Amino acid sequence: MEGVRSRYQNIPIARREVLRALVEHADATSKGDGPSAHLMDARRFTELAALLQAIYHFEFHARLEAMKDDYSPFNPDLEGIVANDRDRESIERGAVRLGDAVERVLERGNYQMLNQAEILRAFNERSLFPVDLRVNIDFFDAFVVYARGESLRQETIVTWFGLWKRTFEVPAYDRVCLYIRCKSDAALPGKLRKRLGMTYQPGMILIKLFRNIPKNDLEMLFPSYEVRMRMIDKLLLGVPAIAAGVPVLSKLGPALLAMGVIVGLAEGRLSSASLITGLTGLTMLSAYLFTQWTRFQFQKVLFMKVLSENLYFRNLDNNEGVLTRLVDDAEEEECKEALLAYYFLILHGGTMHGEELDRTVEAWFQERFALDIDFDVDDALRKLEELGLGIVTEEEGVWQALPINQALELVNNRWDAIFEFKPPAAAEA
Repeated sequence: MEGVRSRYQNIPIARREVLRALVEHADATSKGDGPSAHLMDARRFTELAALLQAIYHFEFHARLEAMKDDYSPFNPDLEGIVANDRDRESIERGAVRLGDAVERVLERGNYQMLNQAEILRAFNERSLFPVDLRVNIDFFDAFVVYARGESLRQETIVTWFGLWKRTFEVPAYDRVCLYIRCKSDAALPGKLRKRLGMTYQPGMILIKLFRNIPKNDLEMLFPSYEVRMRMIDKLLLGVPAIAAGVPVLSKLGPALLAMGVIVGLAEGRLSSASLITGLTGLTMLSAYLFTQWTRFQFQKVLFMKVLSENLYFRNLDNNEGVLTRLVDDAEEEECKEALLAYYFLILHGGTMHGEELDRTVEAWFQERFALDIDFDVDDALRKLEELGLGIVTEEEGVWQALPINQALELVNNRWDAIFEFKPPAAAEA
């Protein structure tokens, strides 16, 4: 359940919904008698939006294919045989390109990288869930954590075998992406390698995507954690164990004499009654120790159950699936921001200061969707500018946009040029 939230850094409305709302706004504006009535044509804007989305999709698809190619030697989930004749040096260059590409895609999707201090602080903070996890970073050559969106969420924790429920308000990240490069066999000590088990592949790259993760529980996302008992759980097991052990300990006298019994029997100086007493003491001690060990293992199983249940519903995607999802998210964000910036720039005569445009878009989202958006207008306009079409330009903080008919012609020419057939002779020239 979601509680108080900070401002959205992304636009949590689907692109089709944003476009539908803009077209409705354009249609209503063009039918009105205000000063902006002649500036926007809903049909032409729909055509422009369709072409811009197609261009963005084409470019992001090419980016995704390059990322998947670089990821293939490191993908632990890849099915089938990989025909890979690249040498080790080129594979490592691919790993560097992949890391850079993932960072760019995440930034375009409005994710932010968490610094090492934030991650280590989360490791050391008290966990919301009744488990104590310790992450061993010796398994990794490198790891990076990205997050998007923050909110104060209500989390319900079930304890005491389901008899007691407690609800907390905790700060959480809406989305968390984890990028891990594991060490090779040569760089990983044998004991650590054994602990990871058969799922470990030397040098693999793990990419994980999660939702609604409490800030203090980032450690549960890592594959190299150790489950430990919290102090409160040690006390809950230890105090009853000591209390129950008093009568056992009081009878340990015969158990401690067991060795003497055995020796005495060998010399023929002890009776069978003394032997039975000694063996009974040993049996009671063994049963007591086994009971305490079993209780500890049962508690550990309960901890793992809590952890797996929470991760099951919070995990969104893994490895290559994360790449596809992140590229799709980045494409969505880029398209929405570009269309919003151009639309409201045109609606206000084609010329606006960046700050004024920023406030206009945010006010429209508040009115239309009741959402508090922190719209990054400079980023949105730069994305339009990066298309290289000249439909928006900037000078000393003032942005200008071409009228929609001119913009539509330029965008249409760009789309046609993508699939323009070039004869072999012309291509070589």
